[in-house]
Amino acid sequence: GTYMPDTETCSCDRHWNTAGITDTIDFLEGVCEQYQCVSDQVCRENLRGHIDLDYVSCPVPKWNCYCGWKYAFMSGWHGFETPRYENVTNSTGAVRNSTGAECMGVMYTFSVWSYLTLKWLIQQVVIITLTLFVVLLCFGKKRIRCDHHDPSLLKEIRKLCGSPPDCTGGCHVQGEGWTLDRITDDFAWSFYALSLGIWTLIFLVVLFGLAMFAWSVVLWAMVLLLIIVAAVAGLCMLCGEGAGGHSCDCGGCSCDCCGCDPGAGLIDDGTLADTFYWGGPHPLTGPFWCDVGGFGSTEDSCWSCNGFCFPIAWLVLRFPRMPDNLWGGVVGRFLGTHSFAAEDRAYRGGSDCIDFLGLYWMRAGDLHGHNEWRVQVHDFLYRFDAAELPYHDIGTTSDDGTSYHRIGNATIQLLHRKFGEGDRCVPSSFEDYRNNKCWICQQEDEIDWDLWLTCKHMYCQNCSEKMLRRRMPCPLCRVFSTSIWRGYRSNGSIPSHAPNGVSSP
Repeated sequence: GTYMPDTETCSCDRHWNTAGITDTIDFLEGVCEQYQCVSDQVCRENLRGHIDLDYVSCPVPKWNCYCGWKYAFMSGWHGFETPRYENVTNSTGAVRNSTGAECMGVMYTFSVWSYLTLKWLIQQVVIITLTLFVVLLCFGKKRIRCDHHDPSLLKEIRKLCGSPPDCTGGCHVQGEGWTLDRITDDFAWSFYALSLGIWTLIFLVVLFGLAMFAWSVVLWAMVLLLIIVAAVAGLCMLCGEGAGGHSCDCGGCSCDCCGCDPGAGLIDDGTLADTFYWGGPHPLTGPFWCDVGGFGSTEDSCWSCNGFCFPIAWLVLRFPRMPDNLWGGVVGRFLGTHSFAAEDRAYRGGSDCIDFLGLYWMRAGDLHGHNEWRVQVHDFLYRFDAAELPYHDIGTTSDDGTSYHRIGNATIQLLHRKFGEGDRCVPSSFEDYRNNKCWICQQEDEIDWDLWLTCKHMYCQNCSEKMLRRRMPCPLCRVFSTSIWRGYRSNGSIPSHAPNGVSSP
């Protein structure tokens, strides 16, 4: 621009203007420091011969040109600037006189780069999500636990609509006919990919918003600081004396990472039955799970933040949980693991490949060392009136009196042998079996033992049947099993009249 002595102001050249308040120093100086780009083409023409034109663009009209990070740090982090007057060649080869151009500095480059990166990430997430949704259509899950109370974005939407989940834990026992649970289970992995994509998009947008908010706070804090410094300096000059100092008590921002996010996870005011069917302690650990329901400390089970980081904590605690297995959908019907597989095709265990698809190997943790929980489970089974429970299967049926027993919707297959290492039992449960000391009752009775095939945990016959009659999930890993193997106790003798049983895989 040109300085005008009569008005003591700058007369800016074409495409230039005085800086805004966000460019505080130049704003206070009143200089023509703000280039006003018109289009990508004009930016490239004015900057040709000075910088690489790969990233040059005009994303925001009347802002400086966007040139990338390389040129943002030049000229004292204000961005690269060309000479004032020079001849430039446009895209048609014509030569014209230019008043120059300027690249964005660090502050504005960060804003534009963040937006462009977010836009690219959103495009990639959408493509990947839709691809996975289609590829995984044949894969579903077999419901082995109640997931209606898991923290998720969908649950929050239901709460906002006044329809929170009210399942009592028996959703793994599905009746005939199409229900919402059955549909979501048959396409569980596709819905998981979809929910994971939606969560990622929301997380990216929230992260971008927080970054821009933090950047704006820093920016305006710098502006206010400079204004205050200028005002104080002016007062000092007017008064002719130094300013006295004093202390100021400013409120800090605390981030409490020791508490459980209210509303995330399971409710802690449910009935005793709710605790054993879908609440209570859970072997899952880490920041994505809240251990609530009456047993275990809610203060140490997960993390949350108050204030600025609350949106991130809120989203992290609602990260989509992966389906428990690949035993549902079209694949489950083919393998015989589907909840509605024909009786003659239902999977009864013994296949390494099918067991692998059950993903039991991903549920490595359990509650074997949680003695307080063990006592609660024992009292629930042996002292609590079963008539008050929502589920209590009394009858026991068998096909021929020797090979199979059914309790409710669970099938117990009699092996007529002892369990061995080849049955791949959970090590802690197998140690209980070898010691003939059930984890729940701690008794050493001369009775058979049951192996729950979904999770590979073992219990004595009495405790196992009590849980099956109540349709309870396994108290050690909190998943339900509809297929049970029953074998002889480890320190007992095999009856001479016992038929040949199922061999160990």
